[in-house]
Amino acid sequence: MAVMAPTGDADMVRTLAELLIVLALIYIGAAAVGRQQATWTVFLVLGVVFALLRLQDWVPPYAALTVLAANLLGWLAASRGFDSTVRVLAVATAGFATAAIIAVEVGGNVARFVVAAGWIAHSGWDCVHYHSNRTVARSFAEFCAIVDLFVGIAVLAFG
Repeated sequence: MAVMAPTGDADMVRTLAELLIVLALIYIGAAAVGRQQATWTVFLVLGVVFALLRLQDWVPPYAALTVLAANLLGWLAASRGFDSTVRVLAVATAGFATAAIIAVEVGGNVARFVVAAGWIAHSGWDCVHYHSNRTVARSFAEFCAIVDLFVGIAVLAFG
């Protein structure tokens, strides 16, 4: 992914909304692999997937990402059982995907505020995982918490 400055620009808000689903997918992917050390690899793979989805015009990226998240969660539940980790990931993913879909479909200032709230909320999600040292690598949770908070604030500040 190219380095970009978060702004209130409509296309940027749409991109950041779609990335909310990618953020949830990173956690699902790390849980599916079953190794915290795989987090950074999952991050890179999903970055490539996201870039490819943004290049095509057939399916909205947020729709494809939501379907991918639902399928991975289903596979995770089927293979591990619907344990507490899978339940928490499912609820969080539903929340982040819902925020993304609302932002993409509604647009305008509502989208900007929903996206900012989603990124700030994800920063909190990262902090919880950093302290519990579960699902993703601590280094990723720490990195992501800082970046997510910055992005959320920047969307509000530069909108």
